[in-house]
Parts: sequence; C-alpha cells; structure tokens
Amino acid sequence: MRNKNKFTQLFSFTWLKRGIILRALICWAVGVTTFYFTQTNSYDQRLKLRNVQETDSRIVIVDFDDQQWLSLLKSNNIPTPNTSFFLSRSDSYYFVPQILSTALESILKDEPMIIGINILFSDITEIKLKPKILKIFNHKKNIWAANIDSINTPRIPFFVDPVSQQQGLITHQVSDDGFTRFSPYHTYPLAHISELISEPLRSLKTTHKNASFFTINYAGPDMTYKRVSIADVYSNKLPHGFFKGKIVLLGTHDVRHNVLLTPLGMMDSVEVIANTIDSIINGKIINHIKPFTYFAFLFLLLIFCIIITMNYPQEMAIIILLGTSVAITAISLWLFDSHFFWTPIASPLVQIACTFILFISFQLTLVENQTWRLEQEKKYLFEVKQLKDNFVSLISHDLKTPIAKIQAIIDRVINENESSPFHRDLIHLRQESVELHRYIQSILKILKVESHDFKLNKSSTDINKIIKTVIKQLQPLADSKSVTLISDLEPLFLIDVDTVLIQEVILNLIENAIKYISKDGVVKILSSELDDRVIVVVEDSGEGISKEEQSKIFEKFHRGKKHSFQTKGSGLGLYLVKYFIELHGGDVFLESNLGQGTTVGFTLPLQSPENELLTQSKGYTHAGEH
Repeated sequence: MRNKNKFTQLFSFTWLKRGIILRALICWAVGVTTFYFTQTNSYDQRLKLRNVQETDSRIVIVDFDDQQWLSLLKSNNIPTPNTSFFLSRSDSYYFVPQILSTALESILKDEPMIIGINILFSDITEIKLKPKILKIFNHKKNIWAANIDSINTPRIPFFVDPVSQQQGLITHQVSDDGFTRFSPYHTYPLAHISELISEPLRSLKTTHKNASFFTINYAGPDMTYKRVSIADVYSNKLPHGFFKGKIVLLGTHDVRHNVLLTPLGMMDSVEVIANTIDSIINGKIINHIKPFTYFAFLFLLLIFCIIITMNYPQEMAIIILLGTSVAITAISLWLFDSHFFWTPIASPLVQIACTFILFISFQLTLVENQTWRLEQEKKYLFEVKQLKDNFVSLISHDLKTPIAKIQAIIDRVINENESSPFHRDLIHLRQESVELHRYIQSILKILKVESHDFKLNKSSTDINKIIKTVIKQLQPLADSKSVTLISDLEPLFLIDVDTVLIQEVILNLIENAIKYISKDGVVKILSSELDDRVIVVVEDSGEGISKEEQSKIFEKFHRGKKHSFQTKGSGLGLYLVKYFIELHGGDVFLESNLGQGTTVGFTLPLQSPENELLTQSKGYTHAGEH
C-alpha cells in the first residue's frame, strides 16, 4: 500500500510538472510567434499614433510643383508638353539648364551647407552646356541623384565629374509589402545621397557602422518639412540669406509620379530623403532589440506571470498582471519616443493574457481534481465512521443485556447471602456493573448526538428546576463523601432548551465536582442572568486543574493524569457537556488554579426568535428556595 501511495504521488507530481511545462512552452511560443507576425504592423501603428515630431530646421525642400514649373517654362518661352505627357513623363522633364542653373545660383549665393538634387538626370543625352552653367552644376556643394543599371554600373548625369563625390544613389529599401521603412547604407559602388549629405554632420551610432540599411525615423506624414517653391527661388522672392547654413533638397511633388508608400502614408521621394537625413544627423535612427534578447525577456516575463497566477488569488493576479502590462507599454513608449529604441508591445501583452488564461484553467483543473479527491476521501471516511459507529452501537447494545442479567443475579445473591463473607465483594461487584452500564450509556449517547439526523427536542424550561432535580439526585453521592452542596439560584426567564440534554450537562458538571474533591469539600451551584444570557456555574474546593490539562479537558475520552486510576469515569462527561451546550448556541468555560479549586460552567442565549414572544408574555419564574 505504501509503495502504491508513493507511485501515485510520483505520478501526480510528474503530471503536474508536465502540465506546467507544456503550458509554459505554449505561452512562450505564442509570444515569439506574435513577435514575428506583428512586429512590422505594430511598428507602423506606433508611428501613426505618436504626434508629429520636431524636425531639423536646417532642412529645406525646394518643391518642383507642376503648375509653377509650367509657368516658368512659359515665362522663358520654352514649349510646354501636352496633357498626355504628364502621365508617362520622367525626371528628364525638369532638366531645363537655364532655369536649374539660375535657381541653383540663387541658392548658392546664400551659402547653404549642402544641396541635394533628388531629381534623376542620368538618362539625359549629353548636350553642350555653357561654361557658367557647368560651373554652377559642378559646384562642390551640389550632390546629384544617380542610379545603377542592371549590371551594377553607376549611371550619373553627363555633366557631373565621375571622379568627384558629387553623385549619390536615390534608390530606396522597399519591403516585400511595398512599404519604405528602411534606408540603404554603405551602398556600392556609389554612396546613398542621404549618406553623402549627412556626412559633415552625421551622428550615426556605432551599432549601424557596418549595417547595410537602417530604420528611418519618420517625423510625420508628407509635407512635414519646410518647403519653398522653385518659382520663388528662381524669381528671388525669398529673403536674402534664407538658405544660409541650410541643407537644401530639390525634388518633385506629384502624387502621380515619384512617390513612395511609407508607414505614415504616401510620401514623395524627397520627403523620404529629408526624413532619412534628419535621422542620421540627429541620431534619431530607430534601434531594434535583438530577437534573442527579446525572447529571453519574454521567457523571464513568462516565469513571472506563472508565479503570480499560481500563487496569488485570481483578483490580485489580474491586478498585478494588468499593472505589469501597463508598465511594459509605458516603458516601450518611453524608449521609443525618448531614445528611439523599438521594443514590441503586442507580443508581451498577448503572452501575458495567454499565460493567465492557460494557468487559471490549469488551476481550476487542479482544484476540481482536488475537490474530487476530497469528496472521495470524505465518502470513504464517512463509510469508515459509519462502520465504526455501527460496530460500537452493536457491541454496546449486546453488552446491555448480559450486564442487566449479571446485576439481577448479583442482587439475588446479595439478598440471599447477607451474612456471607462474600457479601462485601458482591456489593463492590454490583457497583462495578453499574459503572460499566453508565459507560455503555455514555457511548450510546455520543453515537446518538453525533448522528446526522439528531435534532434537539426543545421546550420552555426553568433551568433552576433542572438544577434542583439534579442536586436531589446526587445528594446521596455527596453524602457518601461528606461533600456539602450549596445552591445560589437567581430567578430566571423560561428558556427553550432540550431538557434531557441540559439535565445531562448539569448532572455531569456537579457529579465531576463531587468525584474529584476530597472529603468534607464544598460544591457550590450558581445560576444568574447577564444581558441576554443565562449563566450556570459549578464551583468546587478541590485541588484544581493544571494549565496544561485545561486545554484538553473537553476532549473526547480525556481524563486527568492524576485521576486516571484513582477515580472511575469514561472521559466522556465534559466532552458531552461542551457538545450539548454548543448545540444550543451556548459556550462553556473553565477557570482553575492548582490548590484553589475549579470553576466550570456554561452560558445559554436567553432570547431566540422562537421564544422571544413567549418570554415577554410569561415574565420571570420563581426558582423556589436557594
């Protein structure tokens, strides 16, 4: 049986351990999967939810608006294309040397920091340009857009010196879903135009030193950066020194041409370049947490959630996990907005919710299993108790008949042999049979009152009357030990009690007091009312009870060590006293000091819903003589 119990415990522990590990792995897998599948979308949402960020005031875009460009063409007597041309045109449409050179010359006079021309002229057929225009085009502050052909050969405008650093790629890193979230870096064979423009002021962190691309920190949607019209630049309508110390970007703005899809919506290419340059020169490049590090964080978070869910009440666990979710969200937002560090929010929140749901259900399963086991154990114990009670009851009943026969035979023998030398022994034998009969009766009483169908048989009773009846019954026992019985009974209300049980209580208390005191002792019985309770007290002048035994005095079958062999008894009397009084909603009490006697008694509630009207109508009863 012992080996079977060990096997059962080992199996239960193994099942519990496997259940926890399996659920933990599922929750962790959910967190990791959410990280992979929601990282891009949640990053885009984060950009959309935050406010427009402060932009670098040094970045200015010169906008080649179609309407104003047409006006410039007309004012310079240059033929304008028809409407169908605009649907398929390329950047070469904006290559008008006299207008471009005049605009660039106007910007250069203000001494800008650098000029980036984000218009691709690499497809323009080589033509002869005036020396003045060539000089302006090849100014050291100009960086022209270039691209690479299918065989990885740079294609630059014909008028730009290939040896110079005045050309940069304007290709963009487009994701599989068509969004432009990243910018190429350290491109070959030409550097990216944003990298060349940012080089003098770059604040790129070392973590991107060898990276081939980085995440653009978009400050806002399209048209966020300051823009001026090419017509205003060409016509010198801007204040003198407007471009001084500025990063000037020339680009087109047309929803049908040269636009990109970004997390913040459609955006023209030059605006993307402006965001890229701003990210580099101001150290705003978005840093991403390494997957391995984040998975370790999810694992630690998982352990924390399991501990909270398994060891705290459900309401408290919900509060703690909600607080944890809010803290993770707040920290993630703070890292992103203040330190440009991207940490996903969706995956930890989903993992927390999954952990709570799975482990709460696991706890419920454990509780259900434990409840089932307790029910089975309760059923088993009930059956054992029933067997025990039935056995004791049968034995007790079977003993009553032979004891009665023995008593009858002894009584007959005593009467017939009064002068026999065995007469005294027969008297003692008769007394022992009486004690045995009382012991059997006590056992039967316990079985009766502890049964499930036991009910109190209450009636309106005068407690003082019961006390006087018991005193009269025990007077011979007191006289045999020269014990004086004194009663001090106050007038009492009638009270609803089970008369038989209360009489048994008072009988046990007074009988115990008589038994356990020496000859010529005094037992005092008192009754009184205090507030809404009846109090009955039995005081004796005996040796008292030690503090150690007082805590056990009302236990079943307990008898004092000193009196175990000196005084006859079953050890059930005070147990029955406490049991009967508590059935009536009362309390028992005991006070004793060695050498100073013992005070024991009980209190019963005077008023109850069913006897309140009866008490008010009948008033006090008379207790008779004291």
